[in-house]
Order: sequence, then structure tokens, then C-alpha cells
Amino acid sequence: MKLTSHLVEHKLRSSPLIRDAMVVGTNRPQPAVLFIPADPTNSDLTSLIEEINASIPKHSRIVPELVKSLPPTSEFLVSDKRSLKRTKSVALFQSEIDDLYTAYAGEADGGEELKDLNAAKDVVSAVLSRMFDRIIGMDEDLFDLGMDSLAAIQVRNTIQRRVSLPSPLVPNVVFENPTPAALAQHLWAHATGEASVAADMDQEARRMVEEGRAALLPRHKTSNGHAINGHAINGHAINGDAANGHSMNGDKPKTVLLTGATGSLGSHVLQQLVRNGIKKITCPVRAKDDSHAIERVEESLRRRKLPSIKKLEASGSRIVCLASDLSDPRLGLSHERYHDLRSEIGSTIHAAWPVNFNLPLSSFQPHVTATVNLLNLTAASRFILLSSVSVASRWPEPTLVPEDTLPDPTVAESIGYAKSKWVAETLTSSAGGTIIRVGQLCGDSVHGVWNENEAVPAVIKAAQIMGSLPATLPGGSNWLPVDDAAKAITTLSTAKDGGGVYNLVNPTPTPWTKVLDCLAEPKNLGEGVDVIPFAQWVENLREATDSTDDMEGNPALKLVGYFTTEKEWKEVEFDTETLRRDSGVEFGRVGGEEVGRMLKAWRGSGFLR
Repeated sequence: MKLTSHLVEHKLRSSPLIRDAMVVGTNRPQPAVLFIPADPTNSDLTSLIEEINASIPKHSRIVPELVKSLPPTSEFLVSDKRSLKRTKSVALFQSEIDDLYTAYAGEADGGEELKDLNAAKDVVSAVLSRMFDRIIGMDEDLFDLGMDSLAAIQVRNTIQRRVSLPSPLVPNVVFENPTPAALAQHLWAHATGEASVAADMDQEARRMVEEGRAALLPRHKTSNGHAINGHAINGHAINGDAANGHSMNGDKPKTVLLTGATGSLGSHVLQQLVRNGIKKITCPVRAKDDSHAIERVEESLRRRKLPSIKKLEASGSRIVCLASDLSDPRLGLSHERYHDLRSEIGSTIHAAWPVNFNLPLSSFQPHVTATVNLLNLTAASRFILLSSVSVASRWPEPTLVPEDTLPDPTVAESIGYAKSKWVAETLTSSAGGTIIRVGQLCGDSVHGVWNENEAVPAVIKAAQIMGSLPATLPGGSNWLPVDDAAKAITTLSTAKDGGGVYNLVNPTPTPWTKVLDCLAEPKNLGEGVDVIPFAQWVENLREATDSTDDMEGNPALKLVGYFTTEKEWKEVEFDTETLRRDSGVEFGRVGGEEVGRMLKAWRGSGFLR
């Protein structure tokens, strides 16, 4: 960051519009600029800032609202050699800096008064049109158009500065209202002090299940929507007799369809399938063509420090990567290719699912549709859904979460991701498939590579930015190395008997307090990081969100909405008896050695400094 700040200052001072400039923002997630104009009548730096932003990393870019012109008589403090005395200069202009960040976050009692819903629509349209450089339809999904977390926070902050509101907008307001119409409706309700009518996610989840069941091919269901198992229907065997030349209850399948091979867990499952002697693994991938699909899988294997496709195939397996669209009834494949695939698949492992805790349930509809399409493709073979323990995060104590279906969506966590997984589980159960609920995965047992986009890595990275860690961390303490999880999944997915539900959770917990002790060691994060109550840490995170757009520099900012969703966090315990019996995998506790390996991997990738 220091190198980038000096580069920005050099470019600013090189402009004829500026006499001097200073980048500020130490201990703030977003940088700002104070500058002294060479000509007070010409201090518009819009073009200059755009030029500078194009040449520096995204997380270091300057937003125009955090650029402040000082009076032309101002002076920064410098040494005898004319080098900037940064600390003293920042102290000299501290009030200006504080005012700049406060104004950027937006004041709840400032801005224009909204007269009606149309006025709210006008504000939303104006903000979005400026961001996308075109008029956005009121019913267009902003995230389908390419909006990311950085842009969502920018939209929220811009609206908040423009409109008079009784209280600040929640940080993930755009995620919860992903169309301009929904965002405007929420803005109007918020401005008038009325409670915004949120969609009933449980009712919506039940509706998605009924629609999904209706789309399943007839051989999947009886008149009451439940699966038929063990009998031939329309000439096909369902989890019973041989189908398409494959034995469902005999030997392991010769060909496996694996979705999600470009993800962390999917990459490790791919490797384990090869090690387990599967002759052919077909990987449908979101890509522009098959060559691009291969590139994406290769890149995922490389980032996880796993063998390349060529090295994996040296053991006798064949890996086929297909450019696909799982939300299309034929998976985006030609008629001939689709039916060839259908005739050869012996087992399907469905691992592809976006892990985004901010998106509403409606945004997961394409992935629910993909599940139905895959169930229809593999009606005569085994289907294994990789689900999530979040489907039972609100399970009533003190009983264990059973290795069984969950008929009520209210036990799932109150976020779109968890409810969508419940929908997928229910559809899979209706079709006689296998459900594997995956718990908190961590870095693999060999290299310690942990997906940097997940919550725990983001919290640890935030410690280097905010100087603190939460004393408790909700979301599960039963860490499980991703390669151990992949071994269990492969064993369960290629066993001779199908169906059932498994809770893939490490029965030996890793207490967060032990993780904190490990992080506090000098060789890791050291003792300069404070441990504070969880509620205080979330509040600090919320304040940081109000004054920054830097989601890449501090990815924990994306989690504010998630951590404030549940009023009371509790640890839920899962029954794992069937898992341990059928997988044969022994899970040990993740300790200091394993945590140290993960920290080393993050430093090697540049995620941590």
C-alpha cells in the first residue's frame, strides 16, 4: 500500500493542476487524497483520477468523493530535503480528513427529501445509470449485469449521500434488493420510516420445491412427488437394476459427472476420483468453449497445488471438460452430445454452487434449476448433492441434527444461500438421490491451501487491517481439511449402495480460542492484534463498511450483513454415525501445526503479508 501511495502522489504532483498532494487513510480501509491546487479556479481532477486508477490495483483506487481540495495557501510539512513529513502533515489536517470520510459515509439527515416512490426510482436510476453508463431496466438483476461487492457498496454510499434518511441503509441493501425496482421500493419504505416488506423466504423456498418437483421427469416421482426406488420405470432402473450398462448397486461407476471442478472442494474430489480408479470423469464447466473449460480446471488445480490434468490422466483415468450451462435443460450441449452423456453417466456429484451469503434466495433460482436439470439427466443413475450444514443452523437444541431429510425450511439459516441448499436437498430426496451436508472446510492437510474467498480467511486477513479479531466466531468450530472431505465424498459417491443423507462434519472440534492462541504466536500474526467481543468487532466492521469501498483489500467487509443476520448465534451439533460407518475416514482435530500451514500458504499467495 505504501508503494502505491507514493506512486499516486508522484502522478498527482506531476500534474500542472496540482501544487502538492498527499494520500491519507492509514488505519482506514479506503485511501483518500488531499491536494493543494496550482490554480484555485481549476481544481477538477476527474480525468486525472480516472487515469491514475487505471494504472494501480483495484483495491487501492481513489474514489472521487474522497478527493479534497485544500485552500491554495495551505502547506504540507516537509523536511529540509523537501520530503513529506507524513505523520505531522496528517495531524495538521486531521479535521479535514475526518470530515472527508464522514461525508463519504453519508449522513442520515442530509440530502434531498423523497416525495414519493417515483422520486426514489429516479434516484436509484440516476445512480445506477452513472455506474453502468446506460439506462438500467427496473427489473434487471444487477448482479447478472456484473455488479460486485465493491460496486454494491458504492451504490449504497452514493444513495445514502443523496437522500435524507431516518437512519443509515444496511451495508448489504443492494444484495437484498438486487433489481432497481426492489431497491427503489426499499429506499422509499426506509425514507418514510415504514418497515420494508421482506419476502418470506420459507414460503418462497417451498414454492421453489413445488416448481422443481413439477419439472422433474415422470420416472423420478409418484403421484405424491416422492421417488420410486429399486424398480424399472419406462425401461430405466432407478437406484436398483442395471441402467445404461452400469450397475447401480454393484461395482463402482465407470463414468462420473462432476460439477464444480473449478472450486476448491471440486478440485480435490476430482483428484480423489482418479485415485479411486474411476475410468472417466466428465466436468461440465461454465466457459466459452471446451478449451476454456480445460483452462479453468487446470488453473483451479494449479492454485490448489494439485497435479495437472495430464498428470492425473497418467494413472489411466480420462478427464473431459465441457463448456456447459447447467441452467439450460440440455446443459448447453448439443442434442447428440447431451444424449451421449446421458447414456454413459453412472454417477453424478453435484458440487457447483455459489457461496455468497449476501444474495437473496431468488438469485439462486438458476442453481436450483440446474439441480433439476442434472436430476433429469441422471434419472437412471446415482445422484449425489453436496449440500451445506447451513440447512440446519437453526436446529432446536439439544438434539443432534440427524442424518436424514429436513422437511421444514425454518431450520435453515436465514440467508438465501442456506434456503437454496434446503430446496436442492428436498428435490434430491424426492428423486431418490444422496445428500452429503458439508461442514466447515479448511486448508488441505498437505499444503494448507484454503479458499481465500471464504469467511474465516477474510476474518483473519481483517486482523492485519483492523488490528483486532473477534473473541468468538459463529459458523462452526468443526474444521475439516478439504482433502479429507474429498476422500469421504468420493468413497460415499462410488459405494455400491445409493441414497441416504450424511453429515460430513468433523466430530472433533477446533475451538476458536485455540485458533486465537495460535494466531497470537510471534511467527504468525503476533501479539499486536487485539481480541475483542464479537459484537464490538462486528460494529467496527460496520463502521469500516460505511467509509470504504475496498472489498478486495478487506474482504471481511462483505460479511457485515451475514454476521448481523442472526440475533443469536449458537453451535449446532450433528450426528455423524452413518458418515463414519460408511466412509471409513478418520477425522482428527485441526491444531496449531495445521493452522500454521494455512497461514504459510496465505503468505505465499500474497493474501497475508
